[in-house]
Order: sequence, then structure tokens, then C-alpha cells
Amino acid sequence: TTVGVAYCWGANDKSQAGSSAVGVNQPSPVAVPGGVVFVSIAPANQSTCATTSARDVYCWGLLAYTDVFGDALNGIVTAQPTQIGTGMVAVVAGLDGQYCSVDQAGLAYCWQLIYTYPNSGPVIPPIGAPVATTLHFSTVRVGYGHVCGLVSGGQAYCWGFNNAGQLGDGQGAHGESFRF
Repeated sequence: TTVGVAYCWGANDKSQAGSSAVGVNQPSPVAVPGGVVFVSIAPANQSTCATTSARDVYCWGLLAYTDVFGDALNGIVTAQPTQIGTGMVAVVAGLDGQYCSVDQAGLAYCWQLIYTYPNSGPVIPPIGAPVATTLHFSTVRVGYGHVCGLVSGGQAYCWGFNNAGQLGDGQGAHGESFRF
């Protein structure tokens, strides 16, 4: 809303619509609990993340990290906004539960809130190191398994899956590619 109250509706199988009635879809808007005031919001398929004016990042729904990002909050389902990071300007989401944001310096950060097997790898915070320390993004957008961003000079950079040519490098069908 104009005063920063988050409302969600739709599928709520993991409390991603902000209701503690897990498995009960929300056909009409329901206020997200907790009284947190948000300036941006990004829903995905099983979770929702949002940022505050203080640049804190909160998420709710299925809060679990893949083996790539660790398992610090492995398997938590909650309607309560849970703070997972600070210093982010806004957050954007892809359908597969991948989120990205930029900080005040324009550094891009990406994380994922979907549980996958096998669960291995180090336990690290969901918002870890920036994607690249030499690129300062004005905006980023998340697709299905890939991310694209614009730097201040207008150049576009993409990374992630490239099985259908998502990265725009003319390669396609090459699986993952995390080069810029």
C-alpha cells in the first residue's frame, strides 16, 4: 500500500501469501503479519521477499537454501517476515525462487530460497558476496534460472542458465554459465 503495508493473495501452500493458513489459497488480499513497512516486494513461487526503507531484506514462505547457498534456515515455512539481509535498495524475483538485489554502491547480490537435494555445501548466509565486485548495476532482473542487469553505462550483463540462449551470447544449450 502507499504506507508500506504488504498485502498478498493467491497460492499459499508455503505461506508465501503471508497467511499462516498453510495450504489454504488466499483469493483476496491479506495483510502480511509483523507490522514491517516495505518499499519493494518480490513474490516468487514458494516465497516472497521485500525491502524496507532502512534497506533491510525480509522474506516469508519457504525459507530454505539450496546446496549452492547453504542450509542456514533449512526448511522453515513461515508467514512472518524474517530478516535475511541488510543494505539492499530493492529486491526482484524469478519464478524459480531466485532473488537478486543491488546495494547502494550498485553491487548485485543473488540468492535462492528453494530447497534442493542433496543438501550439501557450506552453511553461509543467503545474501553472501556480490556477484561481481567490478560491476556496478543500476538495475537487475531475474528470469527463470538466469539474471540480467544494466550497469550505469547502459551495458547489459547476463549470467545463469544458458540452455535456451538466455544469456544472449549466441551459445545456447550449454547448461550453466556464470561468466559475464
